Amino acid sequence: MMYPVAAISLVRGRQAAAGSRGAPGSKLHAAQARVYRMSETLAGTRPAPRIELLDADGFRQAGQRSAYLEALLASGPSRYIDNARVEMTAVRIDDVVLPLVRGNPGLRNADSCSPCSHYVRYTLEELLKRHPVLPAWPFRALFGAYGALLRACSLDRVLYLNNWLFATNPHQGLNADQLRRLTDFLRSRCPGHALVQRCVNPRLHPDYRDALAAAGFRMVNSRRVYLLDPRSERFRDSGNAKLDLQLLERSPYEVIGGERIGEAEIPRLAELYRSLYIDKHSSLNPGLTEAFFALTLRGSDLQYRALKRAGAIDGFIVFFVGGGVLTGAFIGYDRGRPRKLGLYRQLIAVLIAEARDRGLLLNLSAGAAEFKSLRGAFPVIEYDAIYDRHLSPRRRLAWWLVTQQGRAWGLA
Repeated sequence: MMYPVAAISLVRGRQAAAGSRGAPGSKLHAAQARVYRMSETLAGTRPAPRIELLDADGFRQAGQRSAYLEALLASGPSRYIDNARVEMTAVRIDDVVLPLVRGNPGLRNADSCSPCSHYVRYTLEELLKRHPVLPAWPFRALFGAYGALLRACSLDRVLYLNNWLFATNPHQGLNADQLRRLTDFLRSRCPGHALVQRCVNPRLHPDYRDALAAAGFRMVNSRRVYLLDPRSERFRDSGNAKLDLQLLERSPYEVIGGERIGEAEIPRLAELYRSLYIDKHSSLNPGLTEAFFALTLRGSDLQYRALKRAGAIDGFIVFFVGGGVLTGAFIGYDRGRPRKLGLYRQLIAVLIAEARDRGLLLNLSAGAAEFKSLRGAFPVIEYDAIYDRHLSPRRRLAWWLVTQQGRAWGLA
């Protein structure tokens, strides 16, 4: 076990005091007695705050109930997400436990664990998709040079706080004091790494954004996500959302929960996911494996809903709930089915109905901007919070460049 510096100093101080007490009745003796009583109080009724790194066993012994994170800590992330070739550990600060992910420069990892993939490779892919009539070579040349510069500045040498390796992470907030102490702790152990907190959403967690800023982190525009409030007038006025819910009600598919998805259907989930996220969109999306679906389907971290007809699953959606928000994690559906079935529309309607029935705000994550806006969702800029004050000017240049990139493209 790693003992906190404060606790070690306290023990040493008490030992020193015991060996060099002043004469009884002297001012020195009285002062030492007061210090000793205070140290007894601090060591007994008020333990010194702890910060320690945890492996899988320590994570479990700390009372954590996430089977997903425990498995990643025990076996490594790449068994479950094949393009997450990174190192993972956990850290406990006071009563909060967070997963930590250390980036691996030089590898083409998913954008959820590689700033180069997120800010360069993924961005280039999106630009080419949005402007298919323009010649691709100028963009490839520009981003090739840009990426080479960022790699020379070791942009991927990062340590992520609370990174679950999803596109959108579950929120686990710390206050400013905890963030300062954790920052000092991590800087001393990984002095050459930038500290990164992904998925900072000021609309959902304004206090956390402020705590990060107070601890010395700065915000870098990352992406635009879409929030939907099923209780709002904006949603109630959306004719498209009503049509989607009606489509779901008339659907020939049955909506089933994760407990009714059998082990034999796990390969189908992986197939539907990878067909959509990897084959259609980008190999930089998290490459979820069959082992991932087998693990999370029976755990409590994620909740599954699937569309099933004639014994076959043709679509599914996965979400998690926390802090009054229901967040869509990922989706999969059979792209070979007729478009008139509206599988994507039905799955989003399932998500909307879940949030509506629970009285929760819905986070629809990024992508499909027009579709989500027509259903009453509104855009919010999500940030990466970066701490790089301890790094060299060369290293800080990379983060300055991606900060300017976000501003230049109108994300702010």
